[in-house]
Amino acid sequence: MRTNALTFTRVLSTSLWGLASATRERVRAFSAVACGNRSDAPSEVLTALAKFGHKQFRDGQEISIMRTLSGLPTLVTLTTGSGKSLCYQLPAYLYAQRSKCITLVISPLVSLMDDQISEMPDFLPAACLHTNQSPMLHASILNDLKAGKITILLVSPEALGACDTSKSYVTIFRDLPPIAFACIDEAHCISQWSHNFRPSYLMLCKILREHLNVKNILALTATASKYTVSSIIDLLQIKDEKTGVISDKPLPSNLNLTISHDKKKEDALISLLQSERFIQYNSIIIYCTRREECSRIAGLLRICLKDQNFKLNHSKRNEKNKSAIAEAYHAGLSAYRRKSVYTAFMKSKIRIIVATVAFGMGINKPDIRSVIHYNMPSNFESYVQEIGRAGRDGSPAHCHLFLNAQEAGSSAVPRPSSNSLMLQVHGLCPMTTCSKTSANKTFVAKEFIAFKCVNPFDINTGHSKSLRKISKEFQNENSDECELRRHINADGIDRRTIRRLLKKIFIPCNCKNLSKADTKSRCQGHEVAFSVEDTVTSLDIKQETVATLLCYLELYFQCFVKLLPTTYINARIHSYDGLKDLISTVVYSPSLAMAIALLTEKGIYQDSLSTIEFPVIHISSLIGLDSGLLKNQLKRLEWKKVNGEWKRSTISVNFDTLGFRVKASGDLTAQELDKILDSLTQRSALQVTHRLKQLENISSTLRKYSNSSIKDCLKLTCENYEKSEKLKDAIRTYFESDTLGVLCDSVQLTTNKLDEEEQVTNDIRNLISSYKDINFTGRSIARIFHGIQSPNYPALIWSRSRFWRIHINKDFNIISQLATKEILKMK
Repeated sequence: MRTNALTFTRVLSTSLWGLASATRERVRAFSAVACGNRSDAPSEVLTALAKFGHKQFRDGQEISIMRTLSGLPTLVTLTTGSGKSLCYQLPAYLYAQRSKCITLVISPLVSLMDDQISEMPDFLPAACLHTNQSPMLHASILNDLKAGKITILLVSPEALGACDTSKSYVTIFRDLPPIAFACIDEAHCISQWSHNFRPSYLMLCKILREHLNVKNILALTATASKYTVSSIIDLLQIKDEKTGVISDKPLPSNLNLTISHDKKKEDALISLLQSERFIQYNSIIIYCTRREECSRIAGLLRICLKDQNFKLNHSKRNEKNKSAIAEAYHAGLSAYRRKSVYTAFMKSKIRIIVATVAFGMGINKPDIRSVIHYNMPSNFESYVQEIGRAGRDGSPAHCHLFLNAQEAGSSAVPRPSSNSLMLQVHGLCPMTTCSKTSANKTFVAKEFIAFKCVNPFDINTGHSKSLRKISKEFQNENSDECELRRHINADGIDRRTIRRLLKKIFIPCNCKNLSKADTKSRCQGHEVAFSVEDTVTSLDIKQETVATLLCYLELYFQCFVKLLPTTYINARIHSYDGLKDLISTVVYSPSLAMAIALLTEKGIYQDSLSTIEFPVIHISSLIGLDSGLLKNQLKRLEWKKVNGEWKRSTISVNFDTLGFRVKASGDLTAQELDKILDSLTQRSALQVTHRLKQLENISSTLRKYSNSSIKDCLKLTCENYEKSEKLKDAIRTYFESDTLGVLCDSVQLTTNKLDEEEQVTNDIRNLISSYKDINFTGRSIARIFHGIQSPNYPALIWSRSRFWRIHINKDFNIISQLATKEILKMK
């Protein structure tokens, strides 16, 4: 029993890449003559189709299924509700009928995996693996997989790229049946030009091909421009683009699109929902940008729509429950709360769900009759994906989008009225007969009104100056477009920040692999690791941003760097018997001996220590041993052989501190480093420019086909129908363009001239002087002035500063440039 435990520990501690066999058995595809080269599906495919309950294929399904059965990589871009799930379910069933194998489905959201499994046919057993499962359930699923009881396995992309620990799924797959094919859901995330690119997706193709030996890949998405499709084709290695990409016409004919400019969007929303066009609909999604706005709008709707008569599937006990009218859904809610709201909406127990973009991906509710955008999305990809969730049953569906009203010379957000604020307070608070509670709610509403609606010149107090500033901020705070633009600019990365990241990656070496005889020989690369937390803090950028930069490095400079999965980079070894026992184990562990020698040289190691800590990757490079094997050796110290039996020793070995890991060359010249720096800087700037052009594109297009107010959209007139069709044509033209966006190249990015430059400069100097112990950058100061948080400047703390959001209506890039100049002057 002890021997088995030790063997299990050894196996689980071995390197991720060492265990993943590149020679895994590959499932043989069906005959190309029987599948890929025929225009009609063979009888066994049609029989399987009938088993799924369908009489015929929908557009795009048949050729997609045929290519997957033929072992050909395929990209399917079909609109939401067009039956993309059958494209992988039917081939998975046929492969499993022929031989013992599994189909791997990569799903982006763990929260949706259970829903996807519940929607599978009974004859198609499926399961999912993720880190939130209990060990017992995890082991049960693995046993069923090994026994061939499961046909489809769902995992997240992050799971496949997980660190080399016992939970690594690549390690687990080596003991499972062979993979027939892999299906990548929401495949647009693969492309770096996608509207929600995820670095883990870029690693996905590499892991599938190199470590799981999967060549047959099916990619599914509902929203992808031609430029995005082109980049996905390259990653999937689809040779025949004409037949390998299956797409349809985006935006189905049953969707009716309307847009309006409204000064009072809250009142306009209520009017729209009370109109004859929407009053009959029971399943409605309203998208908002901010979490707090979701809760506010949901509370407002519960009050304003309480007298409407609509049919919901709730019990008589809850017939008067106002929460059945509208509920908020966003990432700030607890997992239990989100799940309960989601379930109630899916069962039609809630009429309206007010949500951020956190809601909707993968949702399968055919009878959603309307999608309303309270705020403008940042690009057409997001817009099409979100409105595509309505009318999946083919019946007419209505989608509306609110644009901020354009006033003369400004696009200010209107100040809320006292009546609407009172409704918000009463909507957010439960109804009560307590007079004291009612008085408190009235007081809160009045205080809120005084804060947001007061004329600062009527206040004769010492706070008039700050109130004047607050009032000006709320009056001048820009529209949705400008708010989105601010955040896009803030996501940019400075050249200086990228240079500091490169110094962590490309560490100069005296490589022993270089041949003295061959002067042209190059360093083959060394394993380098650096802490995720320390990197995020020192560079003041998000972890996802660092991961994206590392993906760019591997994508464009494969000869110099290879991206490896994240891993725990610090070892902590403790001896319960003290130093003596720790030293005695050095004989069995060269890595521990090297660590003690290194710590002694640095003056860190002391005779009284019974616990030592050291960087695993650094020690492995010093002794020339793979880090995975080194970890394996260290874990073996926890066991010793006594009288022929393996028993636990007095030593414990633990690994911590999650770190990025790469294999990078250490002999790059200054010119090569500059080339990489220039490329990453340009790539980052191009991403920002691309996103800004997408924003300008969707903004100008939506305004072109919009109505002056909600009054023109309460009925679907011939004029509105004509505008809807023209808008659809414009969006289709966008998706059919071969460039980054058909209108993007013709759109000129607007640059705002900075008014009150002297005042902004003075505020920059005052900020630097007020926080002398902080090393600001130009971008960090611009973020503070715009009220955009970053890892080092969280809103929870910095929102108390008088500089927070002080210049929210000033151009972000100009502030950043001014701040950089002032920082250099004040050094």
